[in-house]
Amino acid sequence: MKQKTFPVMSSFVEVEYFGIIIQVPKETTHLSADEDGRLFAYAPCLNFVKTKEYWVCHANTKSFFVGDVDLEGANWEDTLVKI
Repeated sequence: MKQKTFPVMSSFVEVEYFGIIIQVPKETTHLSADEDGRLFAYAPCLNFVKTKEYWVCHANTKSFFVGDVDLEGANWEDTLVKI
């Protein structure tokens, strides 16, 4: 996976995601990319559901757009990770 674009953020923590160092909100528990390479952080999430193009979580979950990644041929379904 290769980084494409990421905004600079303050009051966030740095984490590693498939070899990329990114900034996410402190309460982030999971990260995932959709089929177009849009990367999202979730907080908190206990139950993810896979759709045809992306991961979703229950209604009480906050989600944040983090940036864009080049999946470099990776399957988006394999991008969901707990941090």
